[in-house]
Amino acid sequence: MPSGNPLAGVLDVLKYTPSSYVYTEVGNCSTVLKGQEIWCHGKSQGVRHFVVDGALQHEAAVYDRLGDHPLITKCLGLEEVGPNVLALRLERSTIGSIRYYIIEHPDKAPPMKDRLRMSLEFAEGMHYLHEKGVIWGDASVRNALFFDDLRVKLCDFGGSTWEGCKFEPGEGYEIRYELPLRGRTRGELTPTAKEIFALGSAIYEMTEWKIPDGDLSEEDVDMKWRRDQRPDPSPDNPAGDVIKKCWLEIYGSVSEAVEDLKDIILREVREKDQEAHVGCQ
Repeated sequence: MPSGNPLAGVLDVLKYTPSSYVYTEVGNCSTVLKGQEIWCHGKSQGVRHFVVDGALQHEAAVYDRLGDHPLITKCLGLEEVGPNVLALRLERSTIGSIRYYIIEHPDKAPPMKDRLRMSLEFAEGMHYLHEKGVIWGDASVRNALFFDDLRVKLCDFGGSTWEGCKFEPGEGYEIRYELPLRGRTRGELTPTAKEIFALGSAIYEMTEWKIPDGDLSEEDVDMKWRRDQRPDPSPDNPAGDVIKKCWLEIYGSVSEAVEDLKDIILREVREKDQEAHVGCQ
């Protein structure tokens, strides 16, 4: 929003996409509002395009289905911010999305043990979704937030579905997170397989601390990834095999990736302890 706008001193717009605004009251560091309009001074100050009717109510229903969980951003419910204008009241991250943080701090990657922990939290959050019968539908580190100590919480469930859900979201996976067809039709790709592939891209982005093929144009990325061509994880990336198993559809469930990540973290801790013990001799 440009300076001098009618929201100045009242509301801060934190993020806007073709389908929604994320904003909050000036001075409010604990919660945000997510809506398709901003209502201020008794009138609408902006309306987003490409809005799907009932999208906010659907996302609220997803949050209700998930309930309270340490790896899910808290939702405090729907609020009427203007006449027939609804917004979701959500827990606020003052850090922002994982992707935003990586882009803003490209040369300040946390220690690998922390990046593995982030990856595990992301995977455990996705596993929790699946336990609740929810398919995220737009899994990405741009839809996960960092909180204190770079702890991960998943968010943005406007594209989520579950068995029997009658709502048809308009969103989908971004190209780097989208399972290639590999000779199949789209209808032959299972929701779980799509999610696991996306998990591999998320783990890559967190452990490599960069967007996969981030130096390429979006057009080149689209061509390359649809041909099933992706960058290899670094040889010293402890999660490299997990990433590849996600991408190559070796895992049958997210829980398998979770267990492998736990084993990797335990192995890394043991190796560090052994190195420290040798150094003290």
